[in-house]
Amino acid sequence: MAKERMDGTWLAFWKAKSLSTGGKEVLIKWCNKDKPHAIHWLHWDLLCLSKPLGGLGFQDLEAFNSTLLAKHAWHFQVQKTGLLYQLFKAKYFPSASFLDTSLGSNPSWGWLSIWSTQALLCQGVYSLIGNGSSTHVWKDHWEILKVHISRWDKQDEVIWRPERSGRFSVRSAYKLAISMSNFAGASLLPCPWSSIWRCRTLSKVQRFLWCCCLHAAPVRVALLDRGCVVSPLCPRCGLQEESIVHLMFSCTHSLQKTILSSDFADALSLIYFCVWSIWKARNRLVFEGFLWQPEVVVKKAVASFWEFYDARSLRFSVQDDSVLNLVDLWCLPPSGIVKCNFDSSFYRPSLQGGGGAVFRDFREVVLQAVIFRPFSASSALEAEALVCQRAVLCAMRLGFSCLWSESDALVVVNGVTHRETCPLDIASICFDISRDQRVF
Repeated sequence: MAKERMDGTWLAFWKAKSLSTGGKEVLIKWCNKDKPHAIHWLHWDLLCLSKPLGGLGFQDLEAFNSTLLAKHAWHFQVQKTGLLYQLFKAKYFPSASFLDTSLGSNPSWGWLSIWSTQALLCQGVYSLIGNGSSTHVWKDHWEILKVHISRWDKQDEVIWRPERSGRFSVRSAYKLAISMSNFAGASLLPCPWSSIWRCRTLSKVQRFLWCCCLHAAPVRVALLDRGCVVSPLCPRCGLQEESIVHLMFSCTHSLQKTILSSDFADALSLIYFCVWSIWKARNRLVFEGFLWQPEVVVKKAVASFWEFYDARSLRFSVQDDSVLNLVDLWCLPPSGIVKCNFDSSFYRPSLQGGGGAVFRDFREVVLQAVIFRPFSASSALEAEALVCQRAVLCAMRLGFSCLWSESDALVVVNGVTHRETCPLDIASICFDISRDQRVF
């Protein structure tokens, strides 16, 4: 039913050119059987690269399938009491780990599929050093730099390095698989790809700029290179071959002439819309025989710019009454409980942090206020976690029996209460804090 709707409705609209460029990007994976000799502008592997690498982020099904299988292999590393792990280990790697074992003879289809992800896992699996008892220094991938050694007897932990939390995710594994592909290492044209996708303009303009950077815009030189029988001359000036460089910079109606002929002071803010307007003017001439003058191109670019700006401003407008009054958020703790509020500061040039803590009871009486000496920290997040640790230790020395800790660092709070979401760079600190808080 879904395929019939795609073939009978959506693709019919696509052929009628009713879909936007974004819609065509979503449906590009559906082949056009009526035109088997359609022009293939770019290699599919390039389209599967992420946008910061020069692609469009289309999904590579083979790589995605490998990441789903890698999830089973990841369970072999962290869930060694499971029945599936015990079965495969007894049969295929009884005296070795999954990352070191060979395929073996006469493997089953399931084992062959899971084992094929071994190279992917070897790139992402690391050992987060605790007491160092289960890590092979010369064989395992391990991480200890910028990691605080726990004061408790914390066991070594298997982590997934591409993910900030250290937990395996199909998303990060897919990115790793794409980066390991042969095409990912191919040399692309030097271009600030991220700046194209981050620019504040329409998505169709972004994709056209992307095509221009990869020489995939259907100008006449590109059409000739792909076997089309067309005149190479520019349809507007008729003096030179029509390439992207000529279209935008050399032609009598080029980007330079268009901007210089306008009286708009901030021409750079219109550069992307002017590029798109020039392309539309070119197509209007080629397919309809109508020539837009430079001033018309500028007017349409300016109109498109302000239409986009107004729509964006309306969408992201924020009402004044939506701002929270942070003064009213603090509340008294219950009777018999001490409340600790702490905060940190971080100075990046010297990689030093500092902070302080205030302890108050249910009557809002300040029991103790402390300022911690400056300490080394690699990030603002680490400084916040270290101040939290020092505040808990200070409460233990002061003899408080029941403590509530409150902070604006949600990542640190979640890292202490839910360790599965804790970032790797503060994992050991949060582990110590959770152990120290057991005395309260």
